[in-house]
Formats: sequence, structure tokens, C-alpha cells
Amino acid sequence: KMKRLVMTIVLSAAVATLWAQRFDYVERRNGWNGGANAAGLRRDSISLSYAEVYAVKSGGEFVDFSSSSDSWNAGARTKSILHFGRVSFAGGFGYDYFDGRDMCGSMFTKPGFYPFDILEFTPGRKIRETYDLDGRAAISFGRGWTGGLAADFEASNYAKRKDLRHSNRRLDFGVAPSLLYARGDFAIGAAYLFRKDAERVTADEIGSTPDSYEAFFDKGLAFGVGELWTGSGIHLDESGVSGFPVSEIIHGASLQSQWHRLYAEAKFRYGHGHTGERGVEWHDFDSRGVELRVSAWFGPETDVHFVRLAASWTERRNRENVLGKQTVNGVTETYIYGSNTIYTERTVRVKAEYEYACARTDLRAGAEVLLTDGLSSLMYPYAYGRKMYRTVLYADNRLTAGRFEILASVRFSWGGSSQYDASTTSAADAGDYPERLTQYYEYATEYFTAGRIETGAGVRCNVAKGIYVEASGMWRHGFRLRYIGGSEAYMAILKVGYSF
Repeated sequence: KMKRLVMTIVLSAAVATLWAQRFDYVERRNGWNGGANAAGLRRDSISLSYAEVYAVKSGGEFVDFSSSSDSWNAGARTKSILHFGRVSFAGGFGYDYFDGRDMCGSMFTKPGFYPFDILEFTPGRKIRETYDLDGRAAISFGRGWTGGLAADFEASNYAKRKDLRHSNRRLDFGVAPSLLYARGDFAIGAAYLFRKDAERVTADEIGSTPDSYEAFFDKGLAFGVGELWTGSGIHLDESGVSGFPVSEIIHGASLQSQWHRLYAEAKFRYGHGHTGERGVEWHDFDSRGVELRVSAWFGPETDVHFVRLAASWTERRNRENVLGKQTVNGVTETYIYGSNTIYTERTVRVKAEYEYACARTDLRAGAEVLLTDGLSSLMYPYAYGRKMYRTVLYADNRLTAGRFEILASVRFSWGGSSQYDASTTSAADAGDYPERLTQYYEYATEYFTAGRIETGAGVRCNVAKGIYVEASGMWRHGFRLRYIGGSEAYMAILKVGYSF
């Protein structure tokens, strides 16, 4: 019995040491780590950190309309989870440098983030630098009560080096104070969520005669305005406004509970934003959403099974303001006389995942279904909609053999789309609906719904205590493509890091 006890202790220590090198696993094993309540850090006891540098080379034509078919990026990042008596900390920071060739399309740092877009059509080089910092802290007050605070910050600089050139500045900040009460195997918590994001797109033309480049303002489903980039419908060159500014503020709340090895969380949020500044606001947009997560785990730490379920619903609505100007005593002011809802989008996402982890392997497999329904209503009584769906099946495995860890992954996805006319019966004599950028619409729809297979493989060598080198690659192939120029894409990744 004593010999068996000693062997169990040694094996547990070996497993703990091995898994301490897998930061992503430690984050996943505790359901509170992926939630909004920082006080949940106290529901675990493993401390670990890592720091790494990486380089990525990507290529291929099977990419999003606004992505590059020839790019590279490199950076560094570090993350930690630390426990000291009654206090726990978690966080990290990172830097990423991206360089993409032959890029056009969206002028925003994160295409698709807002319910509108501005597109340009001259392929050129784009460079993006991203800095991110996040931190969480939790302190035990005693008698089962724990307080927490989470904050994160991200800043991006984005620029195109060819006419129609543009430069962007984006800031994203969030904070979430939280509280948790635990008694025995039961815990309950709550958190308040606040987030603000802002971006400004500044366009310029240097190498050609003025007003020689066109842009397109996508107001939803590729309906909008296409004209010279200095035109009033694009909003990049408006008097009294510097570039195209957009900002959004989001408020939310999150509730969490845990009983034994069952964890659940519900999150609610509401956001409001606008485009323009200094009294000149072209659009007002709202967003709201609900997210539910449930996770459970079974078995001992050396041979554990996880089941995770997640579902979310979001709605985005964009309104275009009707503006007018009045001059009184030589002072011109802009007034908002009203607004029209021009685009509404609803999204439903459902995901299920299973994970098995032991001393030699970490296997994950799952499925995800994504449904979207967008409705363009630029001009009454017209209304045109598009429904899309996408299903994803995936599996990832990490197999340990001595100093080496073998990585393998596979993903399958397929989808479909349909269009519908929601116009009223009186639409026949209402005039022509705004133009649609058909080529972009067909490309974007096909990229979302096209069937594809994606495979990945890699190897990680634990060179010395805590030091590792990892090389991996990804290949993607699309099927039955009509509008996308190529069916292949690839990615090669090299990492060097230290776990401690």
C-alpha cells in the first residue's frame, strides 16, 4: 500500500508538471477562467506562466475578401496565473506586427465588427501593429466572500501604403468588477461589464490627381453608396470632421454558479454607438445579446473528461440619421431631424465540445452551428434579406512522447444561404433601390458558406526545463467555389517559449 501511495504521488506530480506547460489547458479546466467573474480565480490553485515569441507565414487565395493572400506576422506574448495566500492574479500582454500584400476591401481594423463598412479597391500593402494588455485580480474577504476585478486594453495602428491609402487608430477597453460567494461545493457570483471601443479611419491620396479613387459605403448586405472617396455618401472627407470616427459603449451583466463539478454562466449585454463627431452624427447603432455557457468535468485529475455547451444570440441594428444645417448669426449648426433603420442582423450560435486529458494526450472534439439573418431596409417600402448557416465539426489532439508533443487537427465545415424579399405590396412604384456591390456580396456569401476542409499538424520539443520550440502548419481547401479566385490557403507557425 505504501508503494502504491508513493507511485500515485509521483505520477500526480509528473502530470501537474506536464500540464503546467499547457497554459491553454489550465485556462479551460476551470470554467471560471473563461467567464467574466475574476473572483473565480480563487476556485483553482494551479499557478503557472509562459512567455513566447512567434512568427507566422500565410498565403493562398482562399481567404476573406479583405484579407491578404500573401502575409506574415510576428510578435511576443506572455500570460500568467498566480496564487498567493488570499490573493490571486492572472493576466498578460502581447504585441503583434502584421504585414499583408495585395490587400483591399474593408478599411477598418476588424472587418465586420460594425454593422456597416467602407470598402476600397486598389490592392496594396497593409501594416497593422497591435498591443494588448489584460489583468484580473481576486482577493478573499473571508466567510466565503471573494471580490474580483478584470480589465483589458487593446490598441491597434493600421495603415495602407498605396492610394487610396488610409491610416487607422483603434482603442478597445473593458473593465468588470465582480463578487463571488462560496460555501462548500456551491458557489455563486455576479459581475458588471463595461466596454468601450473607438476607431478613426483617415483616408488620403498622394500619388494621383485628386478625386480619382472610388470607395463604397456598405450599409448592409452590400447595399449602399459607391462614388469618389471624397463624396458626401462615403463620409471620409466631411467638413468639420476628421476622417471617419466611430465609437461604441457596451454595458452588461453576468451571473455564474457552480455546484460540485458543474459550472454555468449567463451573460447579458447592450451596446450603443455612433459614427461622426462634433454634433455631426451620420449613424446610430445598437447591439444586444445573450450568452449561456455550461461545463462539467468527471474523473480524477490524471484522467479527466470535460463536456462544454455554449449558446448565444445577438442582434445588431443600424440607423441612418437625417441631417440638416441651419445658420444663425453666421454660425452654422447641424441638426438631426430623425432617423431610419437601414439594417438589422440577428445571429445564433450553438457549440458543443468534449475533451479528454491524461498524462499522454489531450483530445478535443466538437461541433458548432452558426445562423445569421440580415435585413436591408434602406428605402421604404423595400426590404431585402439574406439567411446563412454554417456547420463546423472539429477535432484537435496533442500526444506526448518523451520530450516531444505531436499536434494534429482537422476541421470540416459547410453551409448555405437564401435570399428573401420582405418588401410591402406598394413597392412597385417606389423607385429604384440603392445599388448593390454584387461581386463583393457573392464573394462574402460564398466564403461564409463554402464547404471546406482544414488540417493541421505540428511538433513541440521541450528542449530543457520549461524551454520549448514548436513548429506547426495548416492547410485549407475549399470545394465548389465560383466567386473566390483560389481554393487553397496555408499557414506556417514557429514558436519559441518558456513555461514557468
